[in-house]
Formats: sequence, C-alpha cells, structure tokens
Amino acid sequence: LLQVLEDWSVIIFTIIVSTTVHQKLALYVWIPSYIVAVTVIGARHRSLRANNHQATHGILAKNKIINYALATMPAAWLVLENFSGYNCMHNSAEHGHHPNLGTPMDIDYTDLVSQGLYGQGIANGHAKKYVFSMPLRTLGHLRIFLRNQLLSPFESPWERTFRLLYVALVYLFFVKIGYGQILLLYWIVPLLTTANW
Repeated sequence: LLQVLEDWSVIIFTIIVSTTVHQKLALYVWIPSYIVAVTVIGARHRSLRANNHQATHGILAKNKIINYALATMPAAWLVLENFSGYNCMHNSAEHGHHPNLGTPMDIDYTDLVSQGLYGQGIANGHAKKYVFSMPLRTLGHLRIFLRNQLLSPFESPWERTFRLLYVALVYLFFVKIGYGQILLLYWIVPLLTTANW
C-alpha cells in the first residue's frame, strides 16, 4: 500500500510542479520541465507495474483479495497492464518467465534477445548504446507492451472486460471534469513512451 501511495504522490507532485511552471514561466523553461515530468511519471508507471509483479508472487498483501485489488485498480490497470495474463506469463510452467528462465519459452528473455540486449555476440558497450537509443526504440517497446500486457492472450476474459471498462470510465471522468489535456500530456504520453523504455 505504501508503495502505491508513494507512486501516486510522486506522480501528482510532478504534474503540479510541471503545470505550475507552464502557467507561470516561459515556454523555454516549461519544455525541459515537461521532459523531466514525462520521464519521472514514466518511471512511476513502471513502479505501478512492479506492484503487479509483487502481487503475482502474493507479496503485495497477505490477503489474496487485497493483494489483487492493490495490484490492479490503483496500479496495473491504469497503466494498461493486466493481472491474470501477466501472472500466466510470469509464473506458469507452460508460459512463465520464472519456470523457464533464460530459455526460448521465457517471454522476458526472448524480448531481451529481440531488442539486442542479450544473447551471443553482444559486447559490453552495447547496453550503453541501447540506453541512449531508447527514444528511437519506442515503437518496438510499444509492440512488446501491446502483445504481452495490453492484449495478452493469457488474460482472463472477465478481467479484460472489467479492466478496459474501468480504464475507460476513469479516463472519461478526467476528460469530463476538464482535465483531458493533463491526462494526455501527463499520463498518456509517458505511458506510451518513457514507461516502456
């Protein structure tokens, strides 16, 4: 619970600071602050996803219902990740990362290999080169995110329906109360860019 609260506190604080800079200072000051904000919020999106990871191992909360609720509604679902599909891809004997670590059945491993981050012939300096080229790789990261998280074939139909309806209602609520631009600039942009790097 504390991790989720910390993530949301940082996200809200970052949005307040960047929008205040936008309102009170020149555009050339706001643009760098916006880039920092997108980076910070994207990192916190990944942290919200990490809560889902902890929950698939049953360690976010002792109670299974609270564990699931904390992982999904205030965290994973809002960053378009699902619980059931992620759990299958992470822990199941047939498709999971942990039981098949470092094999072609390990989805995380095959994604690292496809991105050129792991495998035979990879030089030590390759990781540094990769980090600096991440913005250019956004579409590739989005493809992996869409395949493995947003549209996971392992997600339960019930969860997919409820998750997409929940997200649509939350997004529509913010648009309806006049925060559509904030939602786009400070949630959707990081979600589609820095959260996937």
